[in-house]
Amino acid sequence: MKPFFISLIGCMISPWAFADRHVTPDYECSTTAVITPTAVERSEDATKISFHAVYRPNFWIKVDSTAYIVNPKTDTHYSPLSTEGLVLGEEFWMPESGETDFSVIFPPLPEEVDAIDFIEGTWRIFGLRLDGKKAPKAADVDPEKWTKEHERDYPGEPSQFFNTADAKISGQIRGYDSRLGFDNILLYYSNPFTGKRDPVAIPIMADGSFSVSVPMASPGYFSISGLGPEYVSLSYYAEPGRTLDILLDWDDVLQTSIDRIMERESRMANTRFGGDTGHINRELAAAPFAPAISVHSMAHDSVPATALKIILADNERYKAAIDRYKGSYDLHPVTKKVMDANADTDLIHNILDYAMYYDDMSRFDTAAPSLNEPLGIDFFEPVKGLFASGNPWLFAGERMDMLPNRIAFCRIPDLLGAKEMQPFTYTDFGILYLKERGAKLTPEEEETAAWLAERLGTTEYMDMTDFFNAINRLNIAEGIAKRNGMEDFLEEFVKINSEKTVTDEKKFDYEGYNAPRRADAVAKWTGLDSVPLLWQSAYCASLCSYGKTNISAPREETFATVNHAIENKIISHPYLIRIINTFFEDAYAFQPYAIPDDNRGRVLREMIAPYSGKFILLDFWGTSCGPCRSAIERSSELRQRNLDHPDFKMIFITCEGDSPEEAYNKYISKNLVGEATHRLSNSDFNRLRDLFKISGIPSYVLIGRDGKVLNEHLNFHSLSDALSEHGVILK
Repeated sequence: MKPFFISLIGCMISPWAFADRHVTPDYECSTTAVITPTAVERSEDATKISFHAVYRPNFWIKVDSTAYIVNPKTDTHYSPLSTEGLVLGEEFWMPESGETDFSVIFPPLPEEVDAIDFIEGTWRIFGLRLDGKKAPKAADVDPEKWTKEHERDYPGEPSQFFNTADAKISGQIRGYDSRLGFDNILLYYSNPFTGKRDPVAIPIMADGSFSVSVPMASPGYFSISGLGPEYVSLSYYAEPGRTLDILLDWDDVLQTSIDRIMERESRMANTRFGGDTGHINRELAAAPFAPAISVHSMAHDSVPATALKIILADNERYKAAIDRYKGSYDLHPVTKKVMDANADTDLIHNILDYAMYYDDMSRFDTAAPSLNEPLGIDFFEPVKGLFASGNPWLFAGERMDMLPNRIAFCRIPDLLGAKEMQPFTYTDFGILYLKERGAKLTPEEEETAAWLAERLGTTEYMDMTDFFNAINRLNIAEGIAKRNGMEDFLEEFVKINSEKTVTDEKKFDYEGYNAPRRADAVAKWTGLDSVPLLWQSAYCASLCSYGKTNISAPREETFATVNHAIENKIISHPYLIRIINTFFEDAYAFQPYAIPDDNRGRVLREMIAPYSGKFILLDFWGTSCGPCRSAIERSSELRQRNLDHPDFKMIFITCEGDSPEEAYNKYISKNLVGEATHRLSNSDFNRLRDLFKISGIPSYVLIGRDGKVLNEHLNFHSLSDALSEHGVILK
């Protein structure tokens, strides 16, 4: 967590005396809970505002010298004279308690000024009363009255668990004020069968109300994010075809933000629920939290047997807490099923996460202590029964948002002898071409040439180690050419081959080889005659996720892969069959579309207007995103060569939340000099997330000459191919 900072100038000693005009101030709204005003003291010489600060122990805060107070009625600004408890512009390290007090002294204010705004960077307190009176609150809602108006009986357990229909989500943010600096929030729902996690930007009305319809595939969780200074994310339970009403409390949001900074348990105590699933959410809101386990650290430090004991012990404690909660209250049966699903999916997630990080360690940190013990199939034994159960309520678990990905790429089939294999087609890498034109080869090179000639034109399935070994063995043409003075011949070879339709091996090309072997291994492991539902859903989501960004494969090839999966019973559930066919039908039906004439379109049109008539690549990124920075830095040479391209422009788009101002300015001054960059407000960035369904960054969108959107989910490595289809060649 990067430290918040407030900067101010001045000295630690105050020459002013504050005798009789001391009040405990109320305020209309605040963007932060890190600092809270505790007192206002006024004299003829100065105005003193005292604050209580809460932040992570042994981290620093800093009050900025640009901080000021303002009389909103006259827009008169007052800069600080001095401080007590810290020094303006200097780092103040928080004590072990994580709490401290300080004061900022400003010039005296006119007698008639009864309220001010305190402005310090993103920390803003509006309507701070100087007279001790209660401050009026915007969007003030009576929680009890709201609850009575929105209370509904739960309609009963869904008769059809898997069902695509809209969940209608509506609510209000109590204490919302437009001065808080946002006018929308993001809602995410992760479809466990397609892997789609499309964000929806929900407009916030002046009274804090909001409403949206979300297509869901089964009962489960969605999340609302972008709330508060720490961009708090909140998860709630919903069901297809049913309603959920939520009354959020802004003070709760701020408190939760602080609790997360301080790494302590937090509950939105003042949240209220209504609608069809309100009853279930009320009970879930009071349910035990899943234990926070640092699986990544465990994968480095703990051998598999030890790690498994820790994971199982934590899960048992979690289940015991759930059982105590069940025994203490008369809970609805659906609440109980969802809590059980939360515990079960949490166990699966932690076990698969450990295995994923363990594999990373074996590749990138070979000295990790955990690697002293091999990870075998026994490690996954505790979740075998869950895989075999076919319990549909598992899909209602909160951790299902990440599980399809974890299951699809887990090591279970590898350990069962169904290792994933990569197709390698033996083609000339230039060795035979140079030899035919008189190049002299060393005995080793002659051996490689003969080895290649025997296999030319054939395809072999290899594990990744053998795959890269084969490539490395054949990547010797450049050395042969240089030694023989035949660089021109090699350039000729490269040119001839680049003009052929040569594409990378796609997932769809080899899925038919790997998928049946791996699915069959998992089925046998679970003791089933058919592929477990969890594996079916993960495989379905894997194909859909890949297809989202690689839909360039011929339609008949893609559907051949889908049909192969269905014919071989890798996907056999009728709902999943319908889901995957619909997904690809929609994907291939995609047509370029005009930028909409709404707030989303307004944000985008302003950015692309200077480059009318060019193809434009939008790069959505953030300074806090490692893969984003890596991609930008790897593409530096390509971008510099094409900086003044007559037919192409690249635009980099980030937001305040993903790129703090100081980090943003520093990064672009080093890596994006002279390029088109935009740092948007979080609200405007959310609008573009909604428009292009950006669930994560980096993300790339291609705009055509005519201003129409050509590709919403372009892979950057496919950029040259995508442009060449329109006659544009990058340098």
